[in-house]
Amino acid sequence: MLLTELKNFPEKHDSTFSDALQQFIEKHGVKKFEGGQAVVIDRGSYVWRAWFDDPGYERFLKYIETNHGNKFLPKILSKVREEPIQFKRMPKGKTIKYVKIEKLTQNIQSDLSAAVEYLYMNFLKPTDLPDSGKELANLATKLKIPRDVNPDDLKTAILKNQDFFTVVLDLIKHHDANDINSENVMFRGSTPVIIDPFRD
Repeated sequence: MLLTELKNFPEKHDSTFSDALQQFIEKHGVKKFEGGQAVVIDRGSYVWRAWFDDPGYERFLKYIETNHGNKFLPKILSKVREEPIQFKRMPKGKTIKYVKIEKLTQNIQSDLSAAVEYLYMNFLKPTDLPDSGKELANLATKLKIPRDVNPDDLKTAILKNQDFFTVVLDLIKHHDANDINSENVMFRGSTPVIIDPFRD
């Protein structure tokens, strides 16, 4: 188990969290992905997300709990666990936290991902965004897009994924989500899943 091994890492007070993770990865032959505030460890059929300071993600976990069963949100497979482990260059008083999550895939070439990216790049004010339904058809007309992008294709992608974009717009308008971009949308099969919409 990741945290058990890190807890017993022999030189933890003289080593960084990254040092310990690297040793774990080399020992078990797993993949590691690093984001701005967390590390994701691929365990094959699921992933562990580990962090010590990510209030935005912890807010997202509460949102997922409140909206349990929403297919556009990741499935959380364990409770958040934590250990009071102190590594070099780690803020004092912080704990390593980790949670088990379903494994998702990327599909950055999809029309949906492109629509999400254009929405993110435009930084529209929440008051400028529609709520749902027929108003979503007008979303594509509010976005500044490159000349080589057909706005009708964008509109089609938005309307084809109307339920997904309703969730996206609700997050932006009513929950101050500020980091919904194409990198923070992954897929469960063909279903888009929002993975980390809050940046603090």
